[in-house]
Amino acid sequence: MRTLLRCTTFAAVMLVATVSSADPISVGDLIKFQGSTGGLGGGAFLVDNTSNGAGVDFSTFCLQMTQHIDYSSLFRVGGITNFADDASGDDPLSTATEWIFSSFRAGLLPGYSPDEIQGAIWTLENEWTSSAGNSAGLITLAQNNVAAGWINDGVGVLNLFYTDGRKAQDQLTYTQVANLPPPPSQPTPEPATLLLMGVGGLVLGSRKRLRRSRPATTA
Repeated sequence: MRTLLRCTTFAAVMLVATVSSADPISVGDLIKFQGSTGGLGGGAFLVDNTSNGAGVDFSTFCLQMTQHIDYSSLFRVGGITNFADDASGDDPLSTATEWIFSSFRAGLLPGYSPDEIQGAIWTLENEWTSSAGNSAGLITLAQNNVAAGWINDGVGVLNLFYTDGRKAQDQLTYTQVANLPPPPSQPTPEPATLLLMGVGGLVLGSRKRLRRSRPATTA
C-alpha cells in the first residue's frame, strides 16, 4: 500500500481501546482520513466518519499497496466484507491479519509500533517482502495464536471508493460480528437420546427375528 502522502509525517496520538468495540460505520457512509500515526505511508490511520460529527472515530491499517487514499478526499464505504477488492479479484483476509488487528483494537500490542503492525499486515497480505522493526516477530506471534485455534471475533474489511466511483485503498475495521462456522444441518442428538434410539432398534430387530423364526400355523 502507498498513500499519496508517503513522505508526510503527522504528530498524532494513537487511539487504542482497552476493550474492542464495534466501529461506528456502515455501508454507504462517507469517511475522511485525519492522518496517520505511522511513518511508512500506511497506518495506523485515523478515521473520521463524517456522518456522526464526532471527529476521529477509530484507527485502522490498510491492506493494499497498489490502491491509494489521501487526506483531502472523502471515501464511500462500498462494502464491509472479509476480503480486499483488488483489481485482480477478491483477496480473502489472512486469519493472522485478523488476529493482529483484533489484538491491536483490544490494546494487547503495546510493544509493537504502528509501523511494525502495518509491516506485518502488508507481509501477511503478500503486498511486500520487506520488514519493519519486529514485524517478523509479530507475524510469528499471530500465526502461533491462529494455529492454537483462535477464531476471528469480528475483524472485517472496509471496501472503499472515491466519490467518483474509483476503487480506493481498503482498510481494516472491527465489526464485532464473529465469523463462526455454520450450524449443522440438523441437531446432534444428546447421548441419552442416542442410547434410547439404540435400545429401540435392538427391540425392533429382535421382534422381527422372532416373527421370521415362528413356524407357520395351519387351520
